[in-house]
Amino acid sequence: MEGLEYLRAAQAAGRPVVLAFFHFGPVYTLRQWVRAYGFPAAGYMGGDLESRGKLAQLQDRVTPFPEVPTIFFPDDLRAVMKFVKGGNILFMAVDSREGRQTTAEVEGGWTTKLNTGAARLAHGTGADLMLCSIVNEDFWRYRVKFSPPIPGESLGTEEDLAEANRRLLEAMLPDFKAYPDQFVLPIQWSRIQTANQT
Repeated sequence: MEGLEYLRAAQAAGRPVVLAFFHFGPVYTLRQWVRAYGFPAAGYMGGDLESRGKLAQLQDRVTPFPEVPTIFFPDDLRAVMKFVKGGNILFMAVDSREGRQTTAEVEGGWTTKLNTGAARLAHGTGADLMLCSIVNEDFWRYRVKFSPPIPGESLGTEEDLAEANRRLLEAMLPDFKAYPDQFVLPIQWSRIQTANQT
C-alpha cells in the first residue's frame, strides 16, 4: 500500500473520500483490499443488483464490515450522497464513457475524455478526491496506490473539474506506461493536431 497515510489522515479528520479509479490492473479486487486494511469502502457501478453475478453477490456478503453497504447503483444517488456525507469512502470510475466529461491532456499532446462524476460527487459532499489504483507487479504481488487528496471544496467550476481529472490521469500515467498489458477497459486517446503536423 502506497500513500495509505492520505486515507488515514482523511479518516482521522472525519472527512469523506471519493476514490477515483481507472479500469486497470486487478481493479475488481480494490474494494476488498481497502476493506481488508480497515477502511469500509463501498463501490459505485452501473447496472443493478439483478445484473450482478452470483459470485460477486457472495463476495459482497462475506466482505469485512458487513454492516456497511458494499455497492451502490445509479438508482441509489440519494443513498450515495448520504453515505459519502456521512464520512464514508466510495469508489467511482473516471474512465466511464457515459455522463458528463472533461478532456484531459498529457505529455506529447495526447488527450482523452474522463467522466466528471467522481469530482462532482467530491464537491457536492465536501469529500477528498483521491486516485486509487492497483497493479499486479508479480505472481501474487499487488501494489495499491493512493494519490494526494484534492479537496472537494476546491472543485466548484468546470475548469476545476477538468484540472482534477488531469491530475488523476497524470498520477495514473506511470502505471499505464509500465504495465500496458493490464488495461481492463482501454482508454480512447486522440492526438492534438499542431500547425506543423501533417
